[in-house]
Amino acid sequence: MSNGSGVQPGESETDNKTTWTSPWPPEVWFSARVKPEPRFPVIIKQGTPLSTPRDLKNLVNMTEMPKMTTTTTTHLWYESEMDFEPETVDICDVNSDQRRHIHYNTTWHQRVIWFHGECRFAMMVESLEPNGHVETKKTKLAKKAEGAMHKTTQNN
Repeated sequence: MSNGSGVQPGESETDNKTTWTSPWPPEVWFSARVKPEPRFPVIIKQGTPLSTPRDLKNLVNMTEMPKMTTTTTTHLWYESEMDFEPETVDICDVNSDQRRHIHYNTTWHQRVIWFHGECRFAMMVESLEPNGHVETKKTKLAKKAEGAMHKTTQNN
């Protein structure tokens, strides 16, 4: 006979519940949930303060030599494809703290590149003087285009 709760006399509610156990150990679950640290591309180019991976390593006090890869520059939607000529560039990637160090302790500008299959901005260091971001002609065009787009969306 039931006591109204669906539990037979002599049984507890937990006896009727099934417990689920994972086929994988907890460390496997944890590693699957941990997101990788974000990485940021930095251009390595002859004639600039960062002409070799060693220069980058020394600038941001890396413990290991950064790996250099080759990619190409690309353009943004507001730039005419006819005026754009892709360029092959070498890059290394850095973590957030290293990117922040470059941001505040150098003079740099941005280039649009392909990085892990995505269009991303890469920092290109122009000087080791701490002046921050330098606007290039393309950066000014981007701000104009963004402002025009903002006005268009407000009017609609």
